[in-house]
Amino acid sequence: MRNVWRRLRSFVLHPSRLGPRLKGAVTLMAFTDSGWMRRFRVPRLAVTLVAALLVALAVATILSVSFAVWAGADLRRLTAVERENRSLSTQLQEQAGQLTLLQVEMSRLRELERNLRAVSGLTDRAEASERAGKGGGLPPALPR
Repeated sequence: MRNVWRRLRSFVLHPSRLGPRLKGAVTLMAFTDSGWMRRFRVPRLAVTLVAALLVALAVATILSVSFAVWAGADLRRLTAVERENRSLSTQLQEQAGQLTLLQVEMSRLRELERNLRAVSGLTDRAEASERAGKGGGLPPALPR
């Protein structure tokens, strides 16, 4: 293993040493079931390029899979956040509807209070609040 690392380092430091090693050809022999033998001569440069391509594809696959695993947790968390966001939007819409109903009910109650004060002869609250804090005597006592 140590020898392999030395060779790789020497090729990186001195790329001119790599040229002569890529010249020539590699002979591949293939035997068929029927007994025929085939010989192929493949240039060393082609073998090296195919090997480099396979290594690059393996590294790319490993990186892609590791990224998918790493990003999977974020995607699951994002899905949960989107689900919570939809739930909160629904709750917000329901509360907006309830608030509208409450406002309608409050205006109806104000109108009812104004009508009851008019029927009973009491002053309107708006007028009473305008006089509040201006000083003066006690308000007149109500008849019993």
